[in-house]
Amino acid sequence: MKLFVSSEDPERKLIPHFHETAAWLASMRTDVLHEILKTDPDVLLQSDIPTDTDIRAAIVDNLLKNYEQGKLFDSNRDNYFRYNKLKHSGLAVQLRPYIQDSSKPFYARNVAIKIAEYCEVDELQEELVNLALDSSQSIHLRVRAAKAVCTVGNASARLQLKPLAIDQLPEDENDQLKGYALRAIWSEHLTAEELFNVLTRPKKRNYTGSYRVFLDYELAEKLQSTDLLAALKWLEKQGLRCFGYPFERLGDTILLKAWEHFNLPGIAEYFVKVSLIQWREHQEIITEDSEIKKYFNFSLINEVNKRRKFINQAVMQVLASREDIYFLLSELTENILQSEDVIWMLGKLRNIDFQEELIWSRLIQWAFNRKDVKQIDAILTTTYTSNILRDEFASFFTTFDLNSEQAEMLKAEYQRIQERAEARQNPPISPPPKERIILLLNQLDLDNLSAWWQLNREMALNSNTRLYVHEFESDLTKLPGWEEADVKTRARIIKGAKKYIKEYKQVAYDWIGTNTFDRPALAGCRALQLLVKETPEFLETLSSEVWQRWASVIVGFPDNPQRAEHYTELVKLAYINAPTETLNTLISIIDQENEEHDYIFILYQFDKCWDERFKAAVLDKAKDAAIKPKCLSQLLEELLKHESNEARNFAQCLVSIPLPLEEEAYQKAVFAAKELVGCAEPISWEIVWSAIQQDKNFGREVFEAIANRYSHGVYLPITEKQLADLYIWLVQEYPYAEDPDHSNEVLAHLVGVRESITGFRDNVLTQLRETGTSQACTEIERISEQFPELTWLTRTLHKTKEVMRRKNWQPLQPEQILQIVTRKEEPSSLKTILILAANPKNLTPLRLSEEVREIDEALHRSQKHGQFRLKQKWAVRAIDVRRALLDHEPQIVHFCGHGSGNEGLVLEDENGQSKILSTEALANTFELCAEHVECVLLNACYSEVQAEAIIKYIDYVIGMSDAIEDTAAINFATGFYDALGAGKSLDNAYKWGCNAIQSENLPDHLKPKLKKKK
Repeated sequence: MKLFVSSEDPERKLIPHFHETAAWLASMRTDVLHEILKTDPDVLLQSDIPTDTDIRAAIVDNLLKNYEQGKLFDSNRDNYFRYNKLKHSGLAVQLRPYIQDSSKPFYARNVAIKIAEYCEVDELQEELVNLALDSSQSIHLRVRAAKAVCTVGNASARLQLKPLAIDQLPEDENDQLKGYALRAIWSEHLTAEELFNVLTRPKKRNYTGSYRVFLDYELAEKLQSTDLLAALKWLEKQGLRCFGYPFERLGDTILLKAWEHFNLPGIAEYFVKVSLIQWREHQEIITEDSEIKKYFNFSLINEVNKRRKFINQAVMQVLASREDIYFLLSELTENILQSEDVIWMLGKLRNIDFQEELIWSRLIQWAFNRKDVKQIDAILTTTYTSNILRDEFASFFTTFDLNSEQAEMLKAEYQRIQERAEARQNPPISPPPKERIILLLNQLDLDNLSAWWQLNREMALNSNTRLYVHEFESDLTKLPGWEEADVKTRARIIKGAKKYIKEYKQVAYDWIGTNTFDRPALAGCRALQLLVKETPEFLETLSSEVWQRWASVIVGFPDNPQRAEHYTELVKLAYINAPTETLNTLISIIDQENEEHDYIFILYQFDKCWDERFKAAVLDKAKDAAIKPKCLSQLLEELLKHESNEARNFAQCLVSIPLPLEEEAYQKAVFAAKELVGCAEPISWEIVWSAIQQDKNFGREVFEAIANRYSHGVYLPITEKQLADLYIWLVQEYPYAEDPDHSNEVLAHLVGVRESITGFRDNVLTQLRETGTSQACTEIERISEQFPELTWLTRTLHKTKEVMRRKNWQPLQPEQILQIVTRKEEPSSLKTILILAANPKNLTPLRLSEEVREIDEALHRSQKHGQFRLKQKWAVRAIDVRRALLDHEPQIVHFCGHGSGNEGLVLEDENGQSKILSTEALANTFELCAEHVECVLLNACYSEVQAEAIIKYIDYVIGMSDAIEDTAAINFATGFYDALGAGKSLDNAYKWGCNAIQSENLPDHLKPKLKKKK
C-alpha cells in the first residue's frame, strides 16, 4: 500500500491516480480491502465487493462515518450506480439513524438515502416518506427521499406523497418535490382530471429536473385513451403554444395520442379546437418534437378518412364562430387540404346554407389542381348549380377576346414568368473561368502587368453562383481558380506572381488607413503570399527595394482574422527587409483605428515581429497622449505578453497613488492595472492591490474590465495568499446573494458586467483550488472561516486536497520499482499474522469486521509495524484453514468466530452455514505447523478446550474459558496487538489484552486464558 499513499499525507488517503488499481487489488485481496476501508471506503465501490455481510456492513459504516466527519463528499456521480453493491441483510439498521436524525450532517444523510434507494431497502419506506413530508427538513433531502420512495415505496407509501403533488409548496423552488410526487402517484392514485388540475407552469423555466422530466416523458406514457378528452380540454385552456411555452413537448405527445384515437367520442372536436388556436396565429399544431411532427404530417396525408373528418370538424367550428377562414388556407401551418379532397368537398355543396357553402367553395378553390382535367370538369359542372362556387372560380372560367387588353396583360405576365424561370436555370458562364485565367496569363506573358490583378479577380469567380467571392482573401490557393487549375496552369500563375512583384512599380498607397482599397496593390500582396507558400526560396532573391515597395501594402491589406500562417510569415519578412516602411505603416494604421474605432485590429498579424525595435515603436505609441484608454490597454497587453520591462514600468507609473482625478487619465490607470493583473509579478501586483485597497471603486472597475475581457477565465500569476485575499475582496464586493438569475428567461440574454464578474470571482477560487498545494488548503480554510455561511467551501477544501494528492505524487523510477520487486524480507525480521474469520449465516452475527479493523489499525499505527505482515481469510471452511497455513506459514494465528466448547470451533460450509471443526482435527493441524507457528489466539466462546489440545504442539495458545461478548473480544484483540506492535512479549501482550477489557469496565477480563507449552 505504500506505493498508493504519499508519506507526506497526514490523512494517508490513496493517491487519486491509483483508485482503480487499488479497487482492482481489493477485489482479489481482503487485506488490501481492509486497508483501503480505513481511509477511502468510496474507492471500494469500484471493486467487486465480496458478498460477505460483515465486509459490506463495514464499508457502509466507514462510508457514512467519513461523510459524517466531512472527509468525503458525494461528488462522483458514477458511485450512484455502484451503491447496489452494498446491499446486505442489516443495511436498514445502519441507514435508519442517518435518515431519521436531522442533527446528522447533510452529506451523510444524503448518501444514506441514496444507498437506500439503489439497494431498494423497502424496510425504510416509512422513514423516507416521513422525511419527504417534513417541511422542517432540508428541501434537498426531502427531494432525495421523495425520489427514493418512487423506487422502494409500495402503493401505500407512494400515495402518502400526494400532498406534495397537489399543494403549493413555496420552498419547492425547482418543483423537484412536485415532480417526484407526481411520478409516485400517477396514474395509480391520481385521475386524469386531478392531474391536469394540479399541473402548473414550472417555477424555473430553464431548470431541467424531476418535474420537467415528468411533464416531457413520464406523464403521457401512462395516459390512457379514456384520459385523452380531459387532456385535450386542459390543452385548449392553455391557449397558444409557441416559443417559450413550457408544455410544448407534453402538448405534442397528447395531440399525437389523440390523433391515434381520433374517432373516439369528443376527441375530434377538442383536437380541432386546439388546432384552431394555433392556426389563428399561423402556428403549427405540433410545435416542438420533430419526430412527432414528421409522423403527424405523414399520417395527415395518408389517412384520408381521418383527415376529412378533421377538415369537416374545422369547417363546422369556423362556421359556428362566424370568423374568416384565412387561417385554414395558410401555407405556414399543416396543409390539411389535399388535391384529392376536391371531389369530396364538391359533394359538400348540396343542401347547405350560404355561409357554409362559401367556406367550402373557398377551400375547393385553394386546393384544386389546375392541371387535373377531371377536377376542372367536376368544378365546372358544379358551378352550374352553385352560384357561390361559380363566383369563386370566375377568373378561371370567364371568356374574353384574345385580342383584348386583358389577354395582352395575361400574355405579358406569362412572358415574365418564363423569363424568370430561364434566369433560374443558371446558363454556363462564357467564357468559363478556366479559359479566362489562361487568357489573362497569356496577356501577362506579353508584359501586360495589369492582367495580374485581373487574374486575381477571375480566380475568385465561382462558376456555380456566377459571383466573385472572397474579395479580401489574401491566399490565392484558397480561391476556386487555383483549386480547379491543373499543374501547368498553377506553375504559370506562380511565374506570373514573380514577374508582377519584380516589375510592377506604380504601387498606390493612398488607400491604406482608409475604408477603400486598390486592386493592383492587393494583387501584389497575394503574389507575395503565394510565393511564401509555394516557393519561399525565391523571396530570398528579392532586393530591399522590392520589399520597401510592397511592405506597406502587406501591412495595410484589409483585415481578415482567418488569415493563415503564411500571411504572418510574410509580415515578418516585410519587417525584416523593410523595417522603416513596415513600422511607419503600422503606426499610421494604429492612429487611424484609435481615432475611428476605439479598438486596434492590426496587432495580431505581427506575432513574429516582436524584437526590441518593434517593442520600442509600440511602446512609444502607447505613451502617445492621443491614444485612448481601451487602445492603450491593447498595446500594453501585447507588450507585456512579449515581456517588455519598459512597458511594465510605464504601466506601473500609470497606477500611481493618489489615482488621477482627470477622467481619461483615471481610465488609463484602470486599463493599465487590468493588464498588470493579467501579467502580474510581485511588484506589479502589490502596486495594483495597494491602489485597490485605497479605492474600492477603482478595484471594481479594474476587475470588471478583466472579467469583460476574459469571459472564459484568466490565469492570475499570483500567490495562494494573494488569490485568497482577492477572492475574499470579490465576495465582499459581489456577494453570492446578489448574483444575477436568468433561470426563468425565455430568450437568450447578453452577458452583462455583473454576470461576467461572477464568473471571474468563481474562477479565482477555482484557480486557488487547482493550485493543489498545502498553502492553498490553508487559504481555503481561512476563506471558510471568513464566510461560514458558504458551507459548500468545505467541499472545495476536500477537492483541493484531492488535487494536492494528484499533483504531489511522483512516479517511482525504474530502479526503485526493481528494488521493491527484488527485495526479500529476512524471515527472522518479519512475522506473519494470519487471521481466520468465520461468521456463519445461521448463527448470531458477530462484529468480526470491526475486530479485524482494530487489529489492522493497532499494527499499522505501531512503532514496529514494519515487523508484521497481516494476512486475512474470511468465511473459512476446513479446507481454507489448511491452505492458508500452508500458503502463508504464519507465526501467529488468530481465529475469530464462534466456539462450541468440547465439540470444536465453528467454521462455514460451502453454503455459508455452520460446520464444526473438531478439537482433535484442529490440534492435529497445528501439530503439522509447529515448526513455524509460535502463538495461536482463539478469540471465540468456550475455546479454552481447543487451547488445551493445541498447547501440546505450539508454545503459546490463548482461549476463552466461557462465552465472551463481542465488545470484550474486540477490546482484548486491540490491547493484545497494540502491545505486540509496541515490541512487547507474548506474555506481556496477553496481559495488555486483559487490561483493555478491564479498562472498559467489562466483566469478561478474566475469561481469556494463556497456555504455555511445558
